[in-house]
Amino acid sequence: MKNLAVFVNSVNKNELMEMVRAYQAYVNFSYEKTDGFDEYFYSDEITDDKIIITSTICGKTTVEEYDLPNDTLNKKKFARRFGKRSIYKTLKEYSGEWLPYGCLTGVRPTKLYAELLREGIDAKGEFTGFFDVTPEKAEHVARIVKNQEKLLKIEKDEVDVFVNIPFCPTRCAYCSFVAVSMKQLRKYLESYVETLKNEISIIKNVINENNFKVRAVYFGGGTPTSIPVPMLKSLIDLCDFKAKEFTVEAGRPDTLTKEVLDMMANTAVTRISVNPQTFHDKTLKLIGRAHTVEDTLRAYDLAKNYDFIVNMDLIATLPGENFDDFKYSVDKAISLNPENITVHNLSLKRGSVLTESHYEPLNLKDAEKMIDYSVSALTDAGYEPYYMYRQKYNTGNLENSGYAKPDTECVYNVDIMEENCNILAAGAGAISKRLFREENRIERLADVKDVKGYIERAETLRERHEKFWKK
Repeated sequence: MKNLAVFVNSVNKNELMEMVRAYQAYVNFSYEKTDGFDEYFYSDEITDDKIIITSTICGKTTVEEYDLPNDTLNKKKFARRFGKRSIYKTLKEYSGEWLPYGCLTGVRPTKLYAELLREGIDAKGEFTGFFDVTPEKAEHVARIVKNQEKLLKIEKDEVDVFVNIPFCPTRCAYCSFVAVSMKQLRKYLESYVETLKNEISIIKNVINENNFKVRAVYFGGGTPTSIPVPMLKSLIDLCDFKAKEFTVEAGRPDTLTKEVLDMMANTAVTRISVNPQTFHDKTLKLIGRAHTVEDTLRAYDLAKNYDFIVNMDLIATLPGENFDDFKYSVDKAISLNPENITVHNLSLKRGSVLTESHYEPLNLKDAEKMIDYSVSALTDAGYEPYYMYRQKYNTGNLENSGYAKPDTECVYNVDIMEENCNILAAGAGAISKRLFREENRIERLADVKDVKGYIERAETLRERHEKFWKK
């Protein structure tokens, strides 16, 4: 692996460094002068109508000049875009490696693709040309955008509701969500649920006052089914919005019992998750899941006795797993025939046990092979990809994709990723989103992340929501 010291001088440095980090699998970077390291200097100058980029790597200097739009918003967007592409081209040549998503670093490739289509641009050509995305990834994005067309038809007064229940039986080694083990914070559970009920009631008032119509409700976490059944039922019953879709993440199969399923079957819930993540006991133990493959199969068999749409999550590049291990999990999930299968690529975020223990993920080629297999195997089995997103610390900067059998797609997943719908959110770490379509902008209202802090600030919830949603 080559060693390279990188120095970036730009008002967009934070965004441009995302492109540098995308090459960490191939280049050992330093961000200060280091003996034995090659050096790469990037700087840009943004004028009224141009960006001038100067790059010097290993003593060779190049200068690029591009026109920029006049309006401020697009000027900033294209300045970042040209800067990232310049860094990408430099690092691609230096390392000899072509990233699957080229110089795309954003979370939402499908959103960009759809925007290009609306502008009358050949989106696939722009992806493979300007952004240097591989033809296979460009086709994957195009297929998802096509599949989303029917799901994105939304009325102006339609909204989604998200409820966060950040409790789990144990915390998984890869988890960086606002989630805590039940053992760790059981003493706060009752107060948390009461505060959450209060916030849901506040949200209901906002919905009624604005004549909103709820199209999807999503209970996430955490593992909502890890709290006592009466508590969960009281929260579900409070969300009596008559939404066509109501998801409860029952992701940990060790929490899914007949009692829980019977309760949810008699409420508005239409969709649940039973998440194996892997079908290998050795891996489950390694990542702290505290359940077995047999638990997953038992929970799934129970769930199929009801009318729920069932999703299963899998994770590629888990510790200790190779391609054959992942292939087995994909094939096993397909054989069980759930309506939805979501394939995540391991993301090593700050705060997770894996990151703090300095876990080294698989190389990009192995990760690519896993993700590529999931695409072909799932589509061959009749599943269609319908939403996707990428995370900063994903192995190889690859994607997470959701797949569904016909007419079983999760509307909420599409809404949150494409940012096409207002979201009223309740719970620790939950983020409400308000769209201002005419101005092409989004405002966000974030609740306090930690459980204790959320409870302590209960009295501020009403004022914050009412102010945020005020007409």
